[in-house]
This record gives sequence, C-alpha cells and structure tokens, in this order.
Amino acid sequence: GSLCPQTCFEGNDYGGCIADSGCVYGCFCPNGQVMDNNGKCIEPDRCPCLYNNHIYPQNSRIIMKKNATCHHECECLNGSFICDKIESTICITTNCTSNEFT
Repeated sequence: GSLCPQTCFEGNDYGGCIADSGCVYGCFCPNGQVMDNNGKCIEPDRCPCLYNNHIYPQNSRIIMKKNATCHHECECLNGSFICDKIESTICITTNCTSNEFT
C-alpha cells in the first residue's frame, strides 16, 4: 500500500511521507474508504471532526467562537463542522452606561 494512507484527517503528517515513494507492507483500506481515528476503514462521509485537538463524532454539536462578540453552534457533518445556520449564531452585546461595568 501507499506510504501515505488515506485517513479522515488528511492533515496528518506521516513523518514527511512522499506519496510517490513506493509501496509498503501493512493494512490499508479498500478504495473509496479511509481510516478513522480508531484504525477502522469507513466511508469518508462518516468521518468524525477534529477541532482544537479533540475528536468529535458525526452529528455532534459544539459552540465555536465566530468573532469577538458572537459564537455559533456547529455540527459535525461528513468530517467537517458546519456553522452556517443563521439561527445558530449567538451574539452578546453589552451596552453599559457610564456607571455600569461588564
């Protein structure tokens, strides 16, 4: 198989592997499948998501910071977090008078 196997997290660094460096002995996924974080072969659209060095399973939801005042709810779909639903954005504005603090 390839020295650089297909995984759910394509950004993995396999020790500076070069894709065209030949074949190596080992266990590899069939064509059309990728290896997940547990070493199992799965369809790419079933991959978990990676965020801040944490792995989240399919369909899990987390809150991510969007900007200085807003956060949004994101859902793990097909190995990526989707955060584009308008109703999932939460913004906190603080309008304080001169004698109030936040």
